[in-house]
Amino acid sequence: MVAKKKAVKRYPPLPTQIDAPSGPISIVFSDDLDGPNPTPEDAGTMGQYDPLERVISIRRKMSRRQAWHTAYHEFVHLWLHESGISNGLNHDLEEAICDAVSTGLMRYRFP
Repeated sequence: MVAKKKAVKRYPPLPTQIDAPSGPISIVFSDDLDGPNPTPEDAGTMGQYDPLERVISIRRKMSRRQAWHTAYHEFVHLWLHESGISNGLNHDLEEAICDAVSTGLMRYRFP
């Protein structure tokens, strides 16, 4: 009897733009997210959301699964920022919320 192979999860390419309540947000891939003088906590940044430029940057050399998880994490930063909720959160709490929601979105979108 031949064993069936498990279906490989397919992660589609990330969109290059998403719509948000206050206008479109570009999604770009970058090789350098750490900046010129990274702090230890910034080193190895996987993604970032810039509310002034309205851009989500994703580190280029990641698997699609990692890129989607990072994109969802940055989407949550966007939602928290545009709703004003981020005004009442400290950095660590905001990061924990983004991690939790992005993990839930991954489980929902890619079961």
